[in-house]
Amino acid sequence: VQSTSRRDGRPLEELGFYNPRTNELQLDVPGIVRRLQQGAQPTDTVRRILEKENVFEQVNA
Repeated sequence: VQSTSRRDGRPLEELGFYNPRTNELQLDVPGIVRRLQQGAQPTDTVRRILEKENVFEQVNA
């Protein structure tokens, strides 16, 4: 979400989702890697999910 938008404003890009009820996870890994390389900072919860899915290994590669 852009800093100039409302808190619940439209996201710039949808990079995945997690449904805790069904444990369904869908990630756009190339998009996530690109955003992390550009300096995006994930929340603690998102960081744990990305670590579990080994996304950070691709960022540092």
